[in-house]
Amino acid sequence: SGGGLELDYVSATVERCTFTNNTAWNTGYAIAGHGSATSPVNAVTVLSCQFGAGGYSVPALNITNAAKVEVVSCEFSRCRFGAMELNAEDTTIKDCRFILNNGRGDGYGVVDILSAKATIQRCAAFENVGGQSVFFIKADDAFLSDCLLVDNNLRTGYLGALGVGSAVQMAGF
Repeated sequence: SGGGLELDYVSATVERCTFTNNTAWNTGYAIAGHGSATSPVNAVTVLSCQFGAGGYSVPALNITNAAKVEVVSCEFSRCRFGAMELNAEDTTIKDCRFILNNGRGDGYGVVDILSAKATIQRCAAFENVGGQSVFFIKADDAFLSDCLLVDNNLRTGYLGALGVGSAVQMAGF
């Protein structure tokens, strides 16, 4: 359920929006988008949006079973249960900032990605607290470049600021 915006079985572009203090009875994502294995969402693009405090026990942005997800020039600040959880064939996160977010319990991190292909470029993460990592990436093909991770902390300390469950190419750190 989405406390702010629910995008089930549709493709969408969300641009220049602010999501703050959104809640729902059981979840409360700022944006939730869901497809299924047999009927995936084609594409979700989130551009130049701001995400603030909110959510019950879930990340601010949650997209599952999508062909493509792009998050560009967004800021996630003080999200209580993580910034985003993305499950897509192709995930791109560019030019985003993650500030003072708190990952879910001892779960993974502020940003969780499960994708066949994941690209993270020119992102910055400052003073976030994750369970096992701040960024957790599990992808068949992952590329990270020109990112900045500063003063992030972990509750369980298993994986570090960057937790990787697959092979990753890294440049410009």
